[in-house]
Amino acid sequence: MGVSADSKAYKAGVQQGDLILEVNRQNVSSTGELKQLLAKYKGGDGVALLVQRSNAGMMVLKMV
Repeated sequence: MGVSADSKAYKAGVQQGDLILEVNRQNVSSTGELKQLLAKYKGGDGVALLVQRSNAGMMVLKMV
């Protein structure tokens, strides 16, 4: 599954193959859980994602 070029995740820097470990410091263990956590932040709140990228280690990306 890729990252849609018109999505907030893409604009924040999420790339295909990234593993999202946390959403606003809450652990993520499945895509369903990721969707539930992201649904809580549909408003103007920013969302911090802890991402593991195979060639760059871990990083925090901010979705707004």
